[in-house]
Amino acid sequence: MNTKNIEYFLKIAELRSFREASRQLHISHQALSQQIKLLESELGVALLERTSVGLTLTEAGKKMYDIFTPAINHLHDAAAEMSDFIQKKKSALKIAYTNVLSYIRIVEPILLYLSQLSQEITLDVHAYNIPEVHDMLMRDDIDLAISVMAKEEEWESTTYSIINNSRQYIIVSDRHPWYQRKTVTTKDILQNKLLVYTNRTPDGEQAFAPSIKAAGRIPVENIDTYLAILCQGNAFGIVGEEYSHREGNFRLLELPPEYQMYIPTICAYKPLHPNLKILQKLQQFRL
Repeated sequence: MNTKNIEYFLKIAELRSFREASRQLHISHQALSQQIKLLESELGVALLERTSVGLTLTEAGKKMYDIFTPAINHLHDAAAEMSDFIQKKKSALKIAYTNVLSYIRIVEPILLYLSQLSQEITLDVHAYNIPEVHDMLMRDDIDLAISVMAKEEEWESTTYSIINNSRQYIIVSDRHPWYQRKTVTTKDILQNKLLVYTNRTPDGEQAFAPSIKAAGRIPVENIDTYLAILCQGNAFGIVGEEYSHREGNFRLLELPPEYQMYIPTICAYKPLHPNLKILQKLQQFRL
């Protein structure tokens, strides 16, 4: 049954008048009558009849009125609630970025760009570890992810745009023997351990920069552990040029020519979203 025709019937039943119902529904008397005939034909019973006292409901009409009046009211309430939900989704964007990225150099320009696209949107922004940002987007806990993309397969179910390709560097603390160095060789790397985020790729820490032959790989789960081990001077890391420096003295050194690489920074979102038109504009954004 057509929901609109049911609503037409309920309005007629409430007012006991085709003329007044057509006026309130903004539909012609003839068109309204045709829709009711279609509904009666579909049900195989008459719902209304004209008598000497005016328009009345048949037994089937009374039953239909009793059944569908609360159902339609509930449908209207649900539609209003859904509309309110969509409006709230449109008025705010939940954004998560990986905490290895520089807020000033990477995140802030994106937020400024989004604010210029729509001044009515509130931006709710938080930093998380690399795996968390990806997982939050998959669970629809956030609307937009700003992240490094170690492996394209991770983001296949999303729509993403590459906002820059970040050249990767060695990072060491002031306690590391390389801190005073100008260059680092492949032989140096072979004698030192590399810090790698767990789950940075679907295949685990061994999948990140597999061409780099280090003495070993130390898997870590978050940025705080990463920095704590880095500060001890017993290992080195690999970060992008936009790396966000935290507490501690660190130095970026170029990778040997054999190991030079670039990792994309992306903005990713789900293909279906109330603010899709605004998010799609990020396809044009570049740093």
